[in-house]
Amino acid sequence: MGSNMLFIRDITPRKVNFSIRVKVMKIQIMNGKGYDFGKDTMELIVVDEQGDRIGVNIRHMLKPKFESALREHHHYILRNVAVVDNPVRYSSIHWNHETKLMFTHKSTIIPFESSQWTGPEGFNFIQFSVLKSPVLLKAGVTADVIGRVNSYGNIKQRGQTDDIQSKFINFELKDLSDVVVSCTLWGQFCLDFYNHMKKAGEDQCVIVLIQFGTTKDYCVEDQRRIKNIVSQKLSN
Repeated sequence: MGSNMLFIRDITPRKVNFSIRVKVMKIQIMNGKGYDFGKDTMELIVVDEQGDRIGVNIRHMLKPKFESALREHHHYILRNVAVVDNPVRYSSIHWNHETKLMFTHKSTIIPFESSQWTGPEGFNFIQFSVLKSPVLLKAGVTADVIGRVNSYGNIKQRGQTDDIQSKFINFELKDLSDVVVSCTLWGQFCLDFYNHMKKAGEDQCVIVLIQFGTTKDYCVEDQRRIKNIVSQKLSN
């Protein structure tokens, strides 16, 4: 890497005028808060060639400039991005970075071919036992998990509106070490999960894979609940 090319683990608020090679793992349009209250912003989760992840924010006034140029699972060199404090949302469980990147008017992106990428392409799973460790985990970080459905409940609804985003379902996953974690799926994920479970039947072993699930403190002893934030897949 060049002298101004950094890895995610080397990024600090004091770093300026650097470049970083990343793969865009996920793009999500968010309703802005703070200075962007009520306006759509872009939130990215990117990974570098060492496997570390970091969040990237693109404010609403820059969204039209970069939205059409960025694609999930594509590779880019990011230049002239700012380093700002990172809220718990989108902190990676595998690299709990205290900062995130933010695009500015000077930021540029340079696409490059996947054949030039030497980093990870898929998931970065974490053991369920780690999710229950308060030392290694704080609420709000993201994790990739996979496990067998141990039990599930009925679809519930928050509030009085019948909006699909208000629907949720709770269920339990068990890993190969028989450690169980509680999970919650919202919106369309909730409906897809429930319909899949009903079709599978009680005698089927259903495996759930959750990517970028958000961890959240649960009210039962030392447990942690995982809820969907970006993506979720089912198989049986």
